[in-house]
Amino acid sequence: MITQENIRLHELVGLAASASGYIREGMVIDETKNMILLDTAAGRIMLPKAGRLWRFASGRTSCTVQGESLAGRPHERLKR
Repeated sequence: MITQENIRLHELVGLAASASGYIREGMVIDETKNMILLDTAAGRIMLPKAGRLWRFASGRTSCTVQGESLAGRPHERLKR
């Protein structure tokens, strides 16, 4: 189960997501070292991880994290 404490250890692709300062929300379809690609109702958009508060949801659970804590490639986050 994804929680506030372990979100950094999980794969973000497939989670519903929204970013502070941005009205649209969508599904994470890809991520790079510094960006998250969302599939929204208005199309695909790339948003930087840093400088935003991200909310991720999966089923009934949701958590909020600072984008800076998600920085780095997905497989590198596991090593930290």
